[in-house]
Amino acid sequence: MRKHPSNSAAPADGLEAPASQGASSVADPGNKDPWALTEEQRQAERVLQAPPSGEPLYPGKRGSFAWEPFSDDSMFDEMTDYGGKIDSIDEYDEMLDRWGEMLEAGDSAGALDMLGQRLPELPEGDELEDYLSKGNRREEIKEQRRVIETALQQEYAARRVRTVDEQGRAYATGKRKTSVARVWIWEGPGTIQINGRALDMCFPQLNRRAEILSPFQVTNTLGFFNVWATVKGGGNMGQSQALRHGISCALQKWDPDLRLPLRQQGYLTRDPRVVERKKPGRAKARKAFQWVKR
Repeated sequence: MRKHPSNSAAPADGLEAPASQGASSVADPGNKDPWALTEEQRQAERVLQAPPSGEPLYPGKRGSFAWEPFSDDSMFDEMTDYGGKIDSIDEYDEMLDRWGEMLEAGDSAGALDMLGQRLPELPEGDELEDYLSKGNRREEIKEQRRVIETALQQEYAARRVRTVDEQGRAYATGKRKTSVARVWIWEGPGTIQINGRALDMCFPQLNRRAEILSPFQVTNTLGFFNVWATVKGGGNMGQSQALRHGISCALQKWDPDLRLPLRQQGYLTRDPRVVERKKPGRAKARKAFQWVKR
């Protein structure tokens, strides 16, 4: 038969609970005090209440709960380690007091002057040069490279001198595809002979004549030089471009100052493009024969 809750035994006010009931409530892990502190809260409370003795709360561990007070002694030690002009802790305290008074009075110049007198001295002589050169290594390397490049450019420019033979003619060889042209130029009314014939007889096409005369047009020397050349191999296009290459190189030898406009147009560079060779089993270099299944 179920008993009514009001009939259950309950201790009266001011009376202690039986020992058996007290022991059971303490031993029961489910009965927790809602106002009890957690372990993290206890650690935080210990840190806040730690004595300023400089000893860590946890020996052998320098963590977030290690007590390391910041004092004037530690600041004094650090300033003296870095070479500051402070002889004693009393002088350090006096300096701070005077510095604060200057700042309160608005004497910022005096405060900066006093601070500058107490800062470490910079090295002098060779030591200062070494100290400053550490941050300028990259600039020194760049400057050395500039000097070397300038010297090389001057050396190359000195090599480019006017080169002519005994008769006052400049000679050069031009190539394009399988064509090879040998060119001589000298000052004259502008006569051009190729393989013993006039220009219009060798190259009736206007675009081929324009290719041959283009070096003179670029350098504004059209009509100031006579040209005598021999060319062999290749077709009309290869021979005309070989003559253009040879005339450009000859003009550079006649006057090295003409190199820049010729180089900008690409007339001094030998074009290495040639026809690709035929492959065995192919109609041409890449073309294949017609394939028949049967």
